[in-house]
Amino acid sequence: MLRRLAGVPIEEILLGGDVFGEYRGRLAENFVLQSLIASGWKEVFYWTSGNTAEVDFVIPHGGKAVPLEVKSGMNVRARSLKVYREKYSPALAVRCSMQNLRRDGGLLNLPLWLLPFGWRFLSGT
Repeated sequence: MLRRLAGVPIEEILLGGDVFGEYRGRLAENFVLQSLIASGWKEVFYWTSGNTAEVDFVIPHGGKAVPLEVKSGMNVRARSLKVYREKYSPALAVRCSMQNLRRDGGLLNLPLWLLPFGWRFLSGT
């Protein structure tokens, strides 16, 4: 369905090549949003500071806003998440990527493959 909505010809999927190259980020964000909704989050927001920075998702948790940035690969440079953290100083920020699970201070890196189970790290269950 996402292929159809994105206007990707079926030949691109069937004949190979870097099918997800151009759409990798959008597919990863879609996966994260579906995971959030399936995990019970009723309200999902995003944050933007005009034209300079944008955080993919901001989720309410424990009475606080938790920023969540999605990266589709191993490159995890997230300037927008850094801007958000400097401005609001959240106790926890989450970055979803292809890197391993780790926590660096207030930054939790959740691998995309762990996402359906990773919300336990937020809820403490």
